[in-house]
Amino acid sequence: SAALSKLISVGESGIFHVAGDSQISLFAAAKLIAKEFRQNAELVKPCKGKELGFQANRPLDTTLNILKLQKKKIFTKSFEEGLKFVKKQNKAFFSKNAYNP
Repeated sequence: SAALSKLISVGESGIFHVAGDSQISLFAAAKLIAKEFRQNAELVKPCKGKELGFQANRPLDTTLNILKLQKKKIFTKSFEEGLKFVKKQNKAFFSKNAYNP
């Protein structure tokens, strides 16, 4: 990612969380993914974590604190921007498969 490249280029070391700058639930993320890839977002339904069959309990909020990164004047894409970037980056893959965005 651009953020990791920047950290390396300026010689930073240590632990940095690199993530989007907003909080988003798995449900909201799934809806956005469906919409971005022109799928029926209404098919995405909320559910409890237990219904997903996870072996271990998962916290409801898994937001990463990126303040340390931002203090270094390194900013990341929003979830939506990242999704558009991934879609564009993988356009060749999608054009060779059944799904074509």
